[in-house]
Amino acid sequence: RLRRLPPGPPAPLITRLLAGATHLAMYGLMLALPLIGWSLSNAFGKTVYLFGLPLPNLIEVDADLGDTLGTWHLNAAWALLALVLLHIGAALWHHLVLRDGLLRRVLPGKHA
Repeated sequence: RLRRLPPGPPAPLITRLLAGATHLAMYGLMLALPLIGWSLSNAFGKTVYLFGLPLPNLIEVDADLGDTLGTWHLNAAWALLALVLLHIGAALWHHLVLRDGLLRRVLPGKHA
C-alpha cells in the first residue's frame, strides 16, 4: 500500500463480469492475432521471422485457406480495436462521470 491507493468499493456484479469478459477477450485477441497472421503468411508461402530467425511453418501453402485467414485476421483486428476503445471509454467514464478514483488507482505515479 506504500505505492498504491487502497481499493475502492466493490463494483456491481454485472460490471465485474463485463470488465472480466472484456479483459479476457482482449488478451485472447492479442494472442490470436499474431498466430493468425503467422498462419496467414505461411498459407501464402511466406516464412515468418522473429528477431531475424525463421519460425517453422504452422500450415502448408493453401491460397484458399490464406484468404479465409486474411478475413479472420482483419475481423480480429477490428474486434481488438473496438475492445480497446471500449476499455478507454470505460476508464474515462469512471474518471469523468462516476469520479470513483479508479483511473488514479490503476495508473502509475504519486497519488496524493
